[in-house]
Amino acid sequence: MTKTTLLALAAGAALLTACGSGDTTTPVVPVVAPQPAGTAPAAAAPAAPGALPAAVSDPGATVDADDQSGDGRTVVVRQARTTAGAGFVVIRTDDDDRPGRVLGWAPLAPGQTGPVTVTLTEPVPAGTSDDDDLTAVLHLDDGDGAFDERNDPAVLDDDDRDDDRDDDGDRDRDRDDDDRDDVEDDDFDYRVA
Repeated sequence: MTKTTLLALAAGAALLTACGSGDTTTPVVPVVAPQPAGTAPAAAAPAAPGALPAAVSDPGATVDADDQSGDGRTVVVRQARTTAGAGFVVIRTDDDDRPGRVLGWAPLAPGQTGPVTVTLTEPVPAGTSDDDDLTAVLHLDDGDGAFDERNDPAVLDDDDRDDDRDDDGDRDRDRDDDDRDDVEDDDFDYRVA
């Protein structure tokens, strides 16, 4: 046997003896296997409680909802599509450029397009009569198949970002900083019939 093998056997025997002796003061040091070069870094620390995930880009994403009326329990979104992965079309109250309350959501398969019916878990609020009462917003799924705004990021409106270029094709530096985080959404009127 080689010297290295003998040392490894002796260390293993010493560890087994310490574990079986009832001595609780012997520390056990975890062994970390070396990681091959080029592996992904460890996951980032979770966001602070109450913080929403940063919006993500999906250049092929789109959502379009028409003005409509109904019983206040379902909404039809004429077109919704994510291309970066599975996602959700989320119906919210319109709250003047801030995310409103979530009224309901429906899952989207990657590349899905066409009408999507969203059954609301909270009916459309009574007395909704102003323009742009509701908003349909796209989110990407974090992989669990259930919408949770704390984990499923909204999709950036890449079309708006492209429109922020001036005549020379350069980014317009005079635009409002709030425009950087515009999300893929569509406001629409909803009348409870």
